[in-house]
Amino acid sequence: LEGVTGVQTCALPICFLGAISPQALSDYYCQATLLLLTSKQEGWGRVLIEAIFAGLPIVATETLGAKAIVKNNENGFLHPIDDVEALSSSVIKLCFDKDLNNKMGYESYKISKIYQSQKLDHELIESILSKLTTKDLK
Repeated sequence: LEGVTGVQTCALPICFLGAISPQALSDYYCQATLLLLTSKQEGWGRVLIEAIFAGLPIVATETLGAKAIVKNNENGFLHPIDDVEALSSSVIKLCFDKDLNNKMGYESYKISKIYQSQKLDHELIESILSKLTTKDLK
């Protein structure tokens, strides 16, 4: 991705991590500021479910999977596919507006309660939840 974007340094702390082991995923979710998903096509994206369990606000393109999880202007922002300016604007807004980030993250966490009873990767979800404190979700 770095080669595609040409991003070496920028004002935002963006990291291109590559593949992450399943064991380390919960640590990264708990350290993240938001989830950015720029897919052109996305069915039921597991990453979206994992992000809401971590209490992350989501910035995503208007794919079927994202529209099912992201409530626009509640727990994140949905934008048309390939609308780079809108996606960028939402990422910047969430990075610099801590109150909005916390509010949307908490909304994501509340939405995650709907999915707790479904058959998901409970080990990963429990790992994420055990690393979060109630302070993180306010």
